[in-house]
Amino acid sequence: MSFLAPLSFAFALVLPLIVLMYLLRLRRQRVPISSILLWRKTLEDLQANAPFQKLRNNLLLWLQLLAALLAVLALARPTMRLAPTSGKNYIVLMDTSASMQTREVEGRRIDQAKRALQAMIDNLGRGDRMMIVAFDGETRVAQTFTESKAELSAAARGLEARDSVTRARNAMVLARSVAEGLPAGTAEAVIIGDGAIADLDQSPDAMPPVRFLPVGSTSENWGITRASLRQTFDRDADRELFVTVENQGLTAGTNYLQCFIGGELADAKEIALGGGESQAVLFSQLGKRQGPIELRLRDSDYLAVDDVARGVLPEQSKLKILLVSSGNFFLEKALAGSPRCEVYSATPGQYAASEGYDITVFDNFAPARMGPGAYLMINALPPLEGFKAGPAPLPLPSVIDWNRVHPLMRYAKFDLVNIERAIDVTAPSWIQTLAEGEVSPLLFALERDQRQIVVVAFDLFESDWPLRISFPIFLNNCIAWLARMTAEGQSFAFAAGETVPFAIPPGLRTIEIETPSGAKRTLDAPPGQTAFFAQTNETGFYKVNMGNEAERLFAVNLLSAEESAIAPQTELALRDQQVVGDASMLKSNREIWHWLALAALIVLAVEWLIYCRRTWL
Repeated sequence: MSFLAPLSFAFALVLPLIVLMYLLRLRRQRVPISSILLWRKTLEDLQANAPFQKLRNNLLLWLQLLAALLAVLALARPTMRLAPTSGKNYIVLMDTSASMQTREVEGRRIDQAKRALQAMIDNLGRGDRMMIVAFDGETRVAQTFTESKAELSAAARGLEARDSVTRARNAMVLARSVAEGLPAGTAEAVIIGDGAIADLDQSPDAMPPVRFLPVGSTSENWGITRASLRQTFDRDADRELFVTVENQGLTAGTNYLQCFIGGELADAKEIALGGGESQAVLFSQLGKRQGPIELRLRDSDYLAVDDVARGVLPEQSKLKILLVSSGNFFLEKALAGSPRCEVYSATPGQYAASEGYDITVFDNFAPARMGPGAYLMINALPPLEGFKAGPAPLPLPSVIDWNRVHPLMRYAKFDLVNIERAIDVTAPSWIQTLAEGEVSPLLFALERDQRQIVVVAFDLFESDWPLRISFPIFLNNCIAWLARMTAEGQSFAFAAGETVPFAIPPGLRTIEIETPSGAKRTLDAPPGQTAFFAQTNETGFYKVNMGNEAERLFAVNLLSAEESAIAPQTELALRDQQVVGDASMLKSNREIWHWLALAALIVLAVEWLIYCRRTWL
């Protein structure tokens, strides 16, 4: 038993006062009477009320003391466990994602959640067991089932929020699997967190009863939710950095997005956003700068991890283009004339699928298969489902219309092009038609399954297009459009939790990686092969040491609109049940002051009845 208002025990001083009142002489009014024969009982009371004489056993005194004692106990607000132990098995699912780092008046959300978990541990009854599962981008069992409060408390203290997104499905699948192996009616899943869980709609069916302990109160937050580097090829080779900033709160405001390169402030942009709005910011003219770059919101807020995005500006390099052809003077001349490109040639017989090129150009040749990448196909169709060439070419196809707004057709007029024959193309409806013939498309593009493909459905030698100014313009547009996959795919930065690949140089068997917090990890791999580093749940710069090579850097960022939306939820919509949050529902201690007050009232009523009976009988 414990007391919520122990200072109320000071009212216990009333107990000796009651006793003292029985010790003191009572003041009585003198009244002359004729006889005291019938007043013997009164004389006995007079003797008892003589000052400072020995107390006699008086039922009224005991009842008054008992009533006063019960009243004092009620004022102290005692609590005690009333429910009997039931052998419950609690499966606690603790959210440790980035949003749990949000600072509140009561402390960080993860600290609030740990206090709630510790209260559950303290209130476990005899026969109750608990296991603790932490979830963010990964699911981890922090403590298996145990009745030991010491082990559970140690596991709770070891939980920390990580720079990761929230994925709860695997944790809930684990909870369901564990519950299926327990006696019926004994399992109960308890989710502790802010409720900002994106994959609740993917929760498994047949979950055990789920309870939700919500933490957090604030919803105001600005965050950097996207940052990508792109090299432009439609003008002098330059790089552009695209950044998206979101105001996930309800209040409008202004902020500054600062860009630091090599630790020096290079640029800053003012941003004004209303509640729930976002804005794209462009940092251009980065030139040939290399090394670490940091984007930072000047005015930080309740969640700091999404106020910063880091990256590494790689060394500028030329596009590597592979031309697979039996010989095409027009293509070779047009591609070689670009100072941004390094052109390599191969015949169809020499071609082997390779990931070493940024763009592959197929002239009158289609490979058996095409992996992810950027491709230009001339007088050939991609070996993908839905594409088929007719049994005979189309003679003298006319250009009906062309797409004047697509980036591939910018400044490229197609109305005067004469074509001798073209492929009779059957293609899916989702292609982007660039130039339409009478029967089938003559030029089209597609983006699907990490592939970017531009198709010219006729032979250049069977048209006058290479002799027109629109041909080099189209080819230049084509290189710029296809290069997006390469430029945007540069290792500017990685997402938290993403696996980072490393090519192991010959003669080197291990590499050392230092995390942003200073911890060192060793990665083993056979020389000349690829190693993978998956421990990226911490944002910042990672240092890579590969023996005699210069130290490398790579960056890891949160960049998650889901985690930047920190507004806590009051209920969880699972697939098969709606769970309303209740922070107090797991408390087993209950106040019993009202029962004590009622008992005191009953004792006083009995004391009054006894007093009246003695007086009037």
